Amino acid sequence: MNRVVNFDFPTDNPEKSKAFFTDVFGWKFTEWYNEDYWLVETGDKIKRGINGSMIKRRHPDQKTSVMVQVENIDITIKKIKEEGGRIVLEKKTIPKVGYMAYFKDPEENMLCIMQFNPEAK
Repeated sequence: MNRVVNFDFPTDNPEKSKAFFTDVFGWKFTEWYNEDYWLVETGDKIKRGINGSMIKRRHPDQKTSVMVQVENIDITIKKIKEEGGRIVLEKKTIPKVGYMAYFKDPEENMLCIMQFNPEAK
């Protein structure tokens, strides 16, 4: 079964957003390389829940999304299209992490799919 493994939300003001979520929820932010992208630790890894990420907004329509881990991204992309979804960001390689793509479901909800693969180049 494919599971939600991450959430991702955009921000226009990363410092303000980091301060807000740290003060309100105690979340911890770690910058990922120099990509205007931060990993978000939301709590103890032993307890239920997921961690996420925050990204500097790259376009005005960018929305909060969830990431679903998939076994095979190419097969999943094909299924999304067959079932009435549409790919809005084509498959992209993240070196040493895996492959990702963004899609909208038939109700126009934005989601991300991710196939983890540490050998991705």
